[in-house]
Amino acid sequence: MRKIKIPVDKVEEGMLIEIPLSWLEHPFLFSKFRVKNKDQIYKIKSLNTSFVFLIEEKEKQSKTIEDQRSLVEALKTPKKERDEPEKITCKTSFAKLHRLKIQKCEKIYSNTLSNIKNLIKSIKFFSEDSVQESREIVQNMVSALLKDSNPMIFLINAQRKQEELFHHSLNTFILGLLLAKAVGVSAELMCNIGLGSIFHDVGKLRIPNSILIKEKPLTKAEKEFLKLHPKFGFELVSKIKSFSEEVRKVILEHHETLDGKGYPKGLRGSQIDICTRIVSIVNIYDNLCNPRIIEKSLTPHKALALMYKKLSGKLDKKLLEVFIKTLGVYPPGTIVKLSNGYIGVVVSKSFAHSMKPNVMIYEPSIPSTNAPVIALDEEKSLDIVETLHPSKLPEEIFEYLNPPLSIGYMLDTLAE
Repeated sequence: MRKIKIPVDKVEEGMLIEIPLSWLEHPFLFSKFRVKNKDQIYKIKSLNTSFVFLIEEKEKQSKTIEDQRSLVEALKTPKKERDEPEKITCKTSFAKLHRLKIQKCEKIYSNTLSNIKNLIKSIKFFSEDSVQESREIVQNMVSALLKDSNPMIFLINAQRKQEELFHHSLNTFILGLLLAKAVGVSAELMCNIGLGSIFHDVGKLRIPNSILIKEKPLTKAEKEFLKLHPKFGFELVSKIKSFSEEVRKVILEHHETLDGKGYPKGLRGSQIDICTRIVSIVNIYDNLCNPRIIEKSLTPHKALALMYKKLSGKLDKKLLEVFIKTLGVYPPGTIVKLSNGYIGVVVSKSFAHSMKPNVMIYEPSIPSTNAPVIALDEEKSLDIVETLHPSKLPEEIFEYLNPPLSIGYMLDTLAE
């Protein structure tokens, strides 16, 4: 596949094109797509660019595992037998540090997961002690996130469907604190957001497992029953006096949307407070990346793109933009293919260029602990051409790019 630069006034229906802008700067869901109608052509011509890239298709290229395996075999070929790649700047010591940080994060994640699991279960017994323990967990996690502004905090998401509720609660908790930190809320609100995100789905304890872990699509009746979980959760925590009103609101209202089409109350705009708005955004993001039916999961990049393009009217757009800026357009953990053909995983974002993160690439001739890391903001000729779903990768590449436990996505702290 070859890219040809063409003026926007030469765009025609049926062309496969790529817009040379971030998807924050155009109205389409993705930057690369096939032009379907004249309305799209009109929108393309109105963009802040005089050209687009035409993707020249010699033949339709399948995205099968076999194709990926061909790439693996090609990369396994000794360097002398391959064309020498263009010289690129690699941070060769970064991979070892990257994996050490992940190992540290795995321990934090595992310990916090165990604590949250016990806390959520104890709520059924209306334990006042669980609230104090929850506050301590929030404080410990805030300390972990603020301790050092430079190291990355990696969130490890092992797919254990039988414990989906607890993994999701922990993911939402960490994401919520990161967004709250980026917004600069008070310590009191930070605590409310932490507590609300930990317990936002506690009402699902009253939902049968036959619904929660069902692989097939839910029936209409099952969907309606599932929608009762915010009320069930509110009823549970209302019996515990030390839960603040703000935390109770998060639990009851985290599925409300600014357009009034959410549930259970159909609240609109200013009726939804900032704590709930933050938890709503991170809840949706984690549900898109780690849904009940794993085959429907999106890559972090595509999840953010969909939220920005399709859900801006339902979510607080300013908070959503801060969230995207916090994670980066290509959040750490996103598997990507580069314009030179290499496959890699984003390990950290670039504060200078949102579209040019640092990528650890698959190079089988080098041990994974010393895998090369490319700073794309220093390599003007290299770009990310597409994101890849981890499940589509051959085992060799996935294991090379990831540590022993599966990585769902990883988060980078903001620089202070």
